[in-house]
Amino acid sequence: MNCFVTQKGMPRYLFNLIVGGLLQLYMFRETTYHIYLMAGVAYIIMNIFARDFQHKVMMVFLLGYLSGQHIYSMLNDFGGFNMDITTYTMILVAKLWMLSWAYRDGG
Repeated sequence: MNCFVTQKGMPRYLFNLIVGGLLQLYMFRETTYHIYLMAGVAYIIMNIFARDFQHKVMMVFLLGYLSGQHIYSMLNDFGGFNMDITTYTMILVAKLWMLSWAYRDGG
């Protein structure tokens, strides 16, 4: 951790980490685990599969997971508008998929 965050930047890093986590809990309540689950599985995929192949596995996982979330949301609240975790995970899918392509291109 010291190689990424200097001693001088540590208070700002901890503040952002705590406030960001609390905001996620406030907005999405018990479904916040989806964010960390998606990021964790994406990290595992990038480490397990070959650099030239992991972006394809990542696409299948991310779009499958997001589709599952949308179907679940549609079955439980069709036509309604609730601020649920899919609003954030759609952005997260784009970020993680771009990360996997950047990792592939970096090879």
